[in-house]
Amino acid sequence: MKTMLFRTGLLACVLTAALPLAAQTFRERLQQARDASRQPAASPPALPAGARALRDVAYGDDPRQRYDVYLPAQPQHAPVILFVHGGGWASLVC
Repeated sequence: MKTMLFRTGLLACVLTAALPLAAQTFRERLQQARDASRQPAASPPALPAGARALRDVAYGDDPRQRYDVYLPAQPQHAPVILFVHGGGWASLVC
């Protein structure tokens, strides 16, 4: 009984000592992920010859309400492709 109690106590001590280290590591990973998500977006890819882009066209009053239009070199009878991405469902400001 004493041996089992000793082992349980020893295990509790080891876990108690290790938990703050694990929590710190997890906290650091969360911070790194948050910092990485705040990095500026990569530059857009190069456009084909003759194509042009209209960037940051406003569709609302909020500065974040913007979209880009990509126009082909010869737009006659060209198909229209609409791609919508709303970003995240929630925005956290920390």
